[in-house]
Amino acid sequence: MKYPGNKTQDLGDGITKAPLDSWKEVFPLLQSTIFTELPPEEREDGPSIHLPNYVWRGQREKFNGLLPSLYRGDHLKEYLTRAGDCHLHYKVIDHLVKFQYALRGRCNLDFRRIEEHTNDVWALGQEHGLDTPLLDWTTSPYVALYFAFNERRPKNKCRDEQNGTSCPPCRYLYGLNRDLIEQKVASLHKVRDHEKEFLGRYEEESEEAFAEVFEFITPLVHDNPHLISQNGLFTRLRAVRPIEDWVKDTFSGYVPTDSPLLYIIKIPDHSRRECLDFLNQWNINHLSLFPDIRGAALNRNRHFWHGIPGSTIP
Repeated sequence: MKYPGNKTQDLGDGITKAPLDSWKEVFPLLQSTIFTELPPEEREDGPSIHLPNYVWRGQREKFNGLLPSLYRGDHLKEYLTRAGDCHLHYKVIDHLVKFQYALRGRCNLDFRRIEEHTNDVWALGQEHGLDTPLLDWTTSPYVALYFAFNERRPKNKCRDEQNGTSCPPCRYLYGLNRDLIEQKVASLHKVRDHEKEFLGRYEEESEEAFAEVFEFITPLVHDNPHLISQNGLFTRLRAVRPIEDWVKDTFSGYVPTDSPLLYIIKIPDHSRRECLDFLNQWNINHLSLFPDIRGAALNRNRHFWHGIPGSTIP
């Protein structure tokens, strides 16, 4: 599928890549390729623009792809080769149970029945630095762009994927079509909500079936102000692999009729200050996204250094 303009590259299997020249091209790109205008006969009294149900994620570097913190270890591939996916997942459950015991006396939440609160426990741990199998997303591309540019310049140069040569540092914005993913997963498996039921049903099934379980998680909790302020949610892929690889295999040969399934937007690192200033005008900053004392302190630090000529903002 060919999208308007010359900024997009169809990588096949529903994945579209867009190497841009500036962060300023992000929203015109989304407007021309995702936010499509409906024909008059489909409008009636409703909106004139179709807004697909995307979730967004910003990263200051590509790292090793869309992998959660628990699966980014240097020796994980070697361990998986030796022990296998299922053995690792038993260790993941043990990791969760022991974190639950460690929470005693430290919070007011009741996690005595862990199989009923699995995702809430993971989300709580993610908020406070626990390595988890969850990956953070947001429903706002503006918030995702903020997180792509929030931290300072990457130390390493990025690498051109086609010829292997190094190129200037860049930031990444990912968009995932939630509706299409959920429709596909529903046709493959009924996703289990409880970890205990999941292991009981799938422990003897093939790795192919195991790899197909993918879910979106929006914890129904009131004491996670960061998650609420950032319009945040999580994804969880049961197989230990980047989401990009799972999409390629699960949607092999898929040709979208309108919007991409997975959008990978590559943005040059320059003009970071200008980008953050623009987002600040839309009230997307430390104060709004981190509504606590630390958010106030970090926001004040940024504004202090912003006023020092020649300084690098934190």
